[in-house]
Amino acid sequence: MRVIFIKTQSINERDEVDACHACSAEIGAVTYKRINNEWQIVTKQKKIGDVGSWGDAPETQKAEILKLSPDKFAFLINDWYSTMGQTESGVLLFVFAKNNWRYTGFITTQLNDSGNCEEGDVKHCFSYEGKISVISGNKEYPDLLVTKIGTEGKDNKGNVIPAKSAFYVFNGNQYVQKP
Repeated sequence: MRVIFIKTQSINERDEVDACHACSAEIGAVTYKRINNEWQIVTKQKKIGDVGSWGDAPETQKAEILKLSPDKFAFLINDWYSTMGQTESGVLLFVFAKNNWRYTGFITTQLNDSGNCEEGDVKHCFSYEGKISVISGNKEYPDLLVTKIGTEGKDNKGNVIPAKSAFYVFNGNQYVQKP
């Protein structure tokens, strides 16, 4: 199977890409399958979802593949966001099932507040990295686990808190973190 993701951007009245902070790009896809030694189109989807910021979408060339079940897999496309000294990184999940792509949300895999730390004061900074794995089961969309290493915040006294693994469940529309 092969897929070509297509990015559609909004153009403003000055013929420039609408590049506001909250402006995203639409993602579509054309999916091909090799049938009788020829590539044939399986599906064309004009819009799978709106992703990205500043009028653009993240690069898809280095997408990892996560097998969710025997008949379902996800492309994990790296994305990040930074605000007020804190940077959050993770992956956008695009799931392929029943000959269709579906955008199923953002999974956080890294977080740090290095922009809020004073030089040399690493004791009060936090940072973690995480790895996504599939929790097997008999759900149509299996639960996901992000195993974290590092610290993930501060308590009310300013002490860093060790990072805890995060569980994500599919709510019928997208993956959300389980409290």
